[in-house]
Amino acid sequence: YCWAKKSSSKLEQYSITRTFKKKKTKKYELLIIPNDWSYLYSVKSGPFGALIDQNRNENINFIKNIKFTKNYIIKSPPNMYKGYTEIIKKNNLDNKITNNDLKKLIPDSKICVCSYLGSSFFELMANDIPFITFFKFSENCLNAEFNHYIKKLKKFNFLFYSSTLAARFLNENHDNFIDLWNDEEFSNFRKKFRDNWCKKENNWQEVLIKNIS
Repeated sequence: YCWAKKSSSKLEQYSITRTFKKKKTKKYELLIIPNDWSYLYSVKSGPFGALIDQNRNENINFIKNIKFTKNYIIKSPPNMYKGYTEIIKKNNLDNKITNNDLKKLIPDSKICVCSYLGSSFFELMANDIPFITFFKFSENCLNAEFNHYIKKLKKFNFLFYSSTLAARFLNENHDNFIDLWNDEEFSNFRKKFRDNWCKKENNWQEVLIKNIS
């Protein structure tokens, strides 16, 4: 099986993602989700270690550039790798970081901010949770078809290649963010994206078990 839709008859599409509840009452304006490659930092994986450092710096830069609210929360990485705690303290963010599970944090947050292209990105898209993303395009190797979708996501202003630009967008559009998210053209785009890359079926476990039995 695979998350994405494939033409091969040997592959079935199952987007194995968590289900996030949706709540009308929100506790936080923003939920910031940093990368979760911490174990690669621990084993001294050079390329990923460098990317983690860059991602951490981009997250701090994003926070510094957010002007419209102080009501945000930061999801801690699975492992607090070397230097992370010190940087959090240096930037007076001790009271902003939490170990709570995303299944609890996401329903309580008006806007999610995903700072890397990984599982959280696809889970948010699969559940149709309002979010923006920022990451450096040059740090990802994408096939032509997925690249097309990523460029369209950027065109809709829900993907940025700079944390500064992402923060500026939210500063200017936080009041009408949900209206922009619910725009008909963008809603149709997200449906196509899900159908191709992270289609979510509520009973995917039952279907998967049935097909492998």
